[in-house]
Amino acid sequence: MLMSKVIHISESDVNLKHKLINIFLQNQESIVALDNEQFITYDSFINNIRNGSDLKITFDELSIYTKEKNDKDNSDWKNTSIDLTRWKCLYANNDKIINYLRSRKPKKVFVRGGLSQELFNYINVYGNEFSTSIIPIDYDNYLSSLLEENLLLIDTDLFSMDLKQEINRHCRLDKELSSSILNINELCNESEIYYFVNSFLKDKSFETYVFEFPDNDQFTELTFTEQLRMKAKVNYIYYLSNCMNDPEIRNLVKTVMGDLFTEDYIDKKNLSPGTILKNGICRLADSNNDFCKSINGIRYTTDKIYDYAFDINIFGPCMVYGALVDDKHTIASYLQRKVNIDNMDYSVNNYGLRAMELPEQIRIADNVNIKNGDKMIFIISTEEKEKLAKLGFTDVETLLPIFNNSTLHNYFLDKPAHCNHVANGYIADYIYDKIKKNLLAINPQNKESAILIKRNQKRNVFSNNKFIDEYLSMLKSLDIPDGPNGAILMNCNPFTYGHYNLIKYASEQVEKLFVIVVQDDKSVFKFNDRFKMVQNGCKDFSNVIVIPSGKIFGSSMIFPEYFNREEKTDVTIDVSLDREIFTDYIAPILNVKKRFIGEEKTDIITASYNRELKKNLPLYGIEVIEIPRFTDQNGQAISAKVVRNALENNDWDTIYQLVPPTTISVLQNYSNDIREGKVKEKKLQKNIFD
Repeated sequence: MLMSKVIHISESDVNLKHKLINIFLQNQESIVALDNEQFITYDSFINNIRNGSDLKITFDELSIYTKEKNDKDNSDWKNTSIDLTRWKCLYANNDKIINYLRSRKPKKVFVRGGLSQELFNYINVYGNEFSTSIIPIDYDNYLSSLLEENLLLIDTDLFSMDLKQEINRHCRLDKELSSSILNINELCNESEIYYFVNSFLKDKSFETYVFEFPDNDQFTELTFTEQLRMKAKVNYIYYLSNCMNDPEIRNLVKTVMGDLFTEDYIDKKNLSPGTILKNGICRLADSNNDFCKSINGIRYTTDKIYDYAFDINIFGPCMVYGALVDDKHTIASYLQRKVNIDNMDYSVNNYGLRAMELPEQIRIADNVNIKNGDKMIFIISTEEKEKLAKLGFTDVETLLPIFNNSTLHNYFLDKPAHCNHVANGYIADYIYDKIKKNLLAINPQNKESAILIKRNQKRNVFSNNKFIDEYLSMLKSLDIPDGPNGAILMNCNPFTYGHYNLIKYASEQVEKLFVIVVQDDKSVFKFNDRFKMVQNGCKDFSNVIVIPSGKIFGSSMIFPEYFNREEKTDVTIDVSLDREIFTDYIAPILNVKKRFIGEEKTDIITASYNRELKKNLPLYGIEVIEIPRFTDQNGQAISAKVVRNALENNDWDTIYQLVPPTTISVLQNYSNDIREGKVKEKKLQKNIFD
């Protein structure tokens, strides 16, 4: 039985509807139990909102509902939604999402749901003109956010989308709103299409061709029985599964498949190897049978007789994959034979995938090794063609002339997109006629120009970044000597004698020392208090300037794992953004030639961070000096965490030994709140810059 949370509510509750909305916004699998064995499910609630049908169902109806849900949840279809794993693989390290969001020019962006923190960090680090905020999941916050003008709400949870759409629709009935909602899948899909038009299609090192496979209602030459099959609510798998038991279906399948029809051939397991996710990319599963071979996400193309210099890579849904044919009769194999006949220097590769929409095609294509001179072919739907047109790309060839003629019939079982071998041959001929003038004949010298393209997908968070621009302007306003100068990045949570002695040592090694205090408020002590502690604690040093880190450098937007982490024994960290902002922007302005860091023997993340700095900064002419931890009178390393623990226990004897007098006044203000639990560390066990 479906594992659902059962919530008991009285039917007479005056806030029943409001409570139902909150319940189903947070979990659409919930079941609300009323009196007298009556229940409310997500579906019954939505149907009641939309068409006034019964809100309540009986126990028997609930049993049927849960069985249907279980059957659906246990289906073989792979879930290609954007979860945390796919987000990290596909979007966390490139500019696709931010470029699309900026093109929409929102006034505000709200994010909610399970991936809200990841998405917030990703967006906010770019220093945009629009503001970004995280909102809670509950209905009141959700509703109030929709009333914002020129708002974009991004929902990273894919459940309860019908309910959210209804809430949005009712809001729009009351007010003229320019706000809109995108779920995480829609955001990523729209970003892929925007990237496709504004980047991929503009790459001149290879050629891209886009073809439209028409919608069902555009086919005008279908027979009456073909129209009936197209309108029937069954797919080709149904026909293949039942053709051996139903003579009428068997005759239809034999008519469509012609000479290819055999009992083994129609086995859907042979025809459909299924899909998998690898490195976030949806791809064809490996298969090795007599009818469908596939490896590394590519279906086997027959008739490859030469070591070709270039590739023709073809992407698309069922008709490209070849739902009703064996390897020899896919569009790709037909194209390969056409290429061979004309002695062209191209290997045709079939990246087709059942039910693959354009955004998934783009994701796959973006992970293909492309060479100079390669050809990329995409087959898309009419709706996707219209989306491209809205973004200014209209160079799409329609395949409709192939089908709207009186000679091509009985080429599909359920709908034209599931073509037989005859239709695939027609499609291959049509595509080849459009591209052949741009193909090169076989020539040993072609390999010299068929060089693998290095396509840069790296994030560029520093271009047109308001946060960076404001911070660099502040740095340039400082009194900066020629140097050599030094820098230390510190959190000081709170400022201890360990920090004081490190600064004292470092200040003696350089002309000017810049102590950069982490500005992100993820610590027990707020930034303003930490900054005040450091400023007051550094008054003894005439060549020390205390400055904030800004909103990006040393922030949770760049290293969220540093501020919200668990105990780990094996850590790989990426300090590329931290390194880049320091070496390319901060250090040149401040004339920094030495970066000082504190030694770390116990914390694996801090130790890993230090190793990366020592490895990379010297490449930019910056010496990294690691200073051993200073100890107290008992020989123990001085630690800000020890001070925080002493403060919780009201152990002022320990505190006076570990912090300078300038820190004491701030600690006294925090003392009562910390002991009463009013100040939390926000899961911060230990900050990297303590």
